[in-house]
Amino acid sequence: MKTSTNIDRVSSETDNGILFLTITPEPTYIFQAISTTGDLRVTVKDKNGAPVVGASISSTSQPIGQSALNGTSGADGILVFSGVMPGSYMNHVSKSGYVSGSAQGNVVAGSTNGVSLTLQVQSPGGGGGVPGFPFEAVAIGFLLCALWLRVRARRHTIKSLVWITHQSS
Repeated sequence: MKTSTNIDRVSSETDNGILFLTITPEPTYIFQAISTTGDLRVTVKDKNGAPVVGASISSTSQPIGQSALNGTSGADGILVFSGVMPGSYMNHVSKSGYVSGSAQGNVVAGSTNGVSLTLQVQSPGGGGGVPGFPFEAVAIGFLLCALWLRVRARRHTIKSLVWITHQSS
């Protein structure tokens, strides 16, 4: 802690040729502001390093007491969340035509902390599939289902023929 002295009042008196000075000091305190928040800078790019404009960014986990963060990346692919609590943030990023992704970032009080995420372009024809499953898995599922139905139909046909033959005799 620093202190300085300001001379608030000076008074003088003379007595038998002696000068008396009375100085009243008043301490001055200097305080330094300490930041309790920081900034989280989220950068979203594609596989070629180009910015992804208009990506939806939201925090899926954040420090206790911090509300969820939500926003959209700008023309430079960047979104800065200012004045957020220090701690760990998990960020989910999505945009139509890209495979969604998540990235973890930490915020330190008094500084800007960055997290970068590269989104992969969604494969062509991926719009009509089952979300969360690759096309190949869906195709194999359909084939297995068709095979099962075929076997079941065949058993049912055989049982029907046996029943009809049994009834005829």
